[in-house]
Amino acid sequence: MYKKATLLITRIHRLYTCKEIKHHMIVLSNAYVGVFHDTILEVGTGDYQHLIDKDTRVIDALGHIMVPGFIDMHMELSMLHRFDEQRILHETANLYMQHGVTTLYLNQATPVWQTPFFAYDILWKQHLKVGYPLIDVQSVLSNQKMKKRFCISGGYRSYDPLKTAQLLYLKNAIDPHLLLKAMTIFPARCLQLKKTGVIDAGMIADLLLINVHHIEEMFSTLEEGLIYQVIKKGVRIYPNIII
Repeated sequence: MYKKATLLITRIHRLYTCKEIKHHMIVLSNAYVGVFHDTILEVGTGDYQHLIDKDTRVIDALGHIMVPGFIDMHMELSMLHRFDEQRILHETANLYMQHGVTTLYLNQATPVWQTPFFAYDILWKQHLKVGYPLIDVQSVLSNQKMKKRFCISGGYRSYDPLKTAQLLYLKNAIDPHLLLKAMTIFPARCLQLKKTGVIDAGMIADLLLINVHHIEEMFSTLEEGLIYQVIKKGVRIYPNIII
């Protein structure tokens, strides 16, 4: 029997998949994404009735674009007291999540948590070798030389990589598709994550709905509140959880 979607996002104005064919990103108009628990079941346009049953939760994305969840490779925490580390880590990760970050790399010599977090993935690898340079707000303001491929971070005490990308777009006129890849597929490659960074069947359902009509609008402003909904592993966790 064909699987039915546990979550279905419909009428997506533009779906920026970060999947490429001959170096061109696949972008779908009036698209849908069907999710089965934590995994993307189907991505397409047109009819989606075959994915629906009585238990399918439906999100209407009319007027919004969808992109993969952001991946920030430079989460920093100051030295934590052992009685506060869980609370502070949780609160900090929540701030990232509200800005569309669904996966974090913790820049820490040793892991400081013991329990997993439902709403986000926090990764720790002591000897991670980043293949692409990391660009944050300070890098932009200091006119750091740009390379063909790079990863975008919010930077120290900033939880918003989108702000860095917006500054790059406004200041350096960098292609918006490249900026999106620098927050999704490029850091996924550096972290050796094979199931995130792209919206495609079989990938983890880390998805963002953005309150704009085109990707250029996402980068051409510094205003707050562009993140409309955050879906982590098939569950909407922002602005409020729907299980």
